[in-house]
This record gives sequence, structure tokens and C-alpha cells, in this order.
Amino acid sequence: MSYGKLVTDAINISGKNWWLWIFGFFVSLGDAGSAVGHLSKGFKPENISPDSLELLAALALGLIALALLAGVIYLILMIIAEASLIVAVREIKTQGRGGFAKSLSAGIRFFWRLLGIWFLVLVVSLAVSLLCAIPVVLAFIIHVALGIMALLAVGLIWLILIVAIIIIEAYAFRFAVIEDKPVFDAIDAGRKMLKENIWASIAVGLISFFSQLVIGLLMLLLAVVIGIPFILAGTVNLWLGLVPGLIVAFIFLVVIYGFLGTYASSLWTLAYLQLKELAAPQQAEVVVA
Repeated sequence: MSYGKLVTDAINISGKNWWLWIFGFFVSLGDAGSAVGHLSKGFKPENISPDSLELLAALALGLIALALLAGVIYLILMIIAEASLIVAVREIKTQGRGGFAKSLSAGIRFFWRLLGIWFLVLVVSLAVSLLCAIPVVLAFIIHVALGIMALLAVGLIWLILIVAIIIIEAYAFRFAVIEDKPVFDAIDAGRKMLKENIWASIAVGLISFFSQLVIGLLMLLLAVVIGIPFILAGTVNLWLGLVPGLIVAFIFLVVIYGFLGTYASSLWTLAYLQLKELAAPQQAEVVVA
């Protein structure tokens, strides 16, 4: 596999086709993390009344329901965007061009299939995490030192398994979209691709992680440079620096997440296409034999 060409093609496709950033934005939001605010000032337990408790409970339930609704909407958009990106990158690579409407239509068509793969991967990941946690907890109950050793050993095993599951999911998505395979067939094909190309897959994963890290740091540095004028304006008048600064920051974040999401998805799609191309002569030899 040509890793240099892989990265170059992924950057070129991501940079020249800005409309892909719309899909990439939703794909990359999954790695953004979340922040939780604490509203504890002036809080005194003795001031809580039964009515206040009912109000707080209703507010908490409302916020949970709103968070769940937002999570479901995000999941739908993320899966459609991932499928759309896979279709678009494949068409750009093989045909030299792609279209937003056609890619989006394909993304919607493959939604349920990719959702099935995502759900099965989630269940397996949770099961693996639970199975790995049990011996660690038991070791800590017996002795702290034994627990620490178990945590290090089992933690390494857990990390290897989770990385393998993530790579299988990436390949399974592409088998489902590009080769139109059903859920279980796509997962099995992804498992076989990882098994047959384990070192290449690990290399792609490392390239994806570190190249995104470098690109992210460069964009962060650029954001600091762009933000200096707004900081200086804010020292003169707070609103003069704050309002335009927030608008520019929002646009910049959309661009960053859009590009990084597009780049990461493109990298795995191009890797998948390269591996399939490399495997084609071997499969032809088997058929002839």
C-alpha cells in the first residue's frame, strides 16, 4: 500500500471538494467531546422545598429528554453523512467527480444498514468493556497492587480489541455502501479485510490519528493568529471584539471539523479501495487455479 499517496489523495479530495465538509462536519462531531456546566453558586440544601424538588426533577427530566432527542438527531445525521462521504469519495476517486445531491441520496438509502452495523458494534464494544472490567474489579477487591497489574494487562487487551472493532466497523461501512452487502455480511467482510491486512490497517489507523493531530494543531495555531485582532478590539470595547469574534470562531470551527471529518473518512475509503485493488490480482489467480 502506498501510504504517501493515500494521505495526499485524502488531503486533495478534502481540500478541493469543500461541499464534502458539510458531511464531514457531522461525522467529526462525534470526537468533539462535551462540556458540563456546574451551577452551584448560592446552593444551600436547607433552602430546598418540596415544590423546588418537583421543579428540579421536572427540569432534569426535560433536559435528559432534550439531550436524548439531540443525540438521536445527531446519530441520524452522522450516519447519513458517513454513508454520503463514502459514496462521494469513491466517485471522485474512480470517476473524477461527485455530486452533493447524489451522495446525500445514497447516504439516506444506506442509513438503516449502517445503523445496524453501528448498533452491533456498540453492543460488542460494551460487552468487551464489561468482560474486561470484571477481572480488574475482582483483582482490586483481592489487593490494590494486584488490581493495578490487572488494570495494566487487561487495559492493553481492551485497547487492542477496541481498536480492532473500530477498524472492522470502518471497513464494514464501506463494504455495506460500496459493495451493497447486508449488515452481517459487511461485518464479516470487514473482519476478513482486517485479518488479511492487519499491519496495513494498523498503519492507516496510526496515520489517521497523527495526521489529524498535526492538522488540528496547525489549524489551532491559525485560529490563535486570526483571533489576535479580536482580542485587541475587545480591550477597547468588549462587544466590538466579542460579537464578530464569536461569529468568526463559529465559522472557523465548522471549517475545521468539516475538513477533519472529510479527511478521516476519505482516508479509510481510499485505504479500502487500495486494499481491494491489491487483492484483485490474488483473487483472479485463485479463480484461474
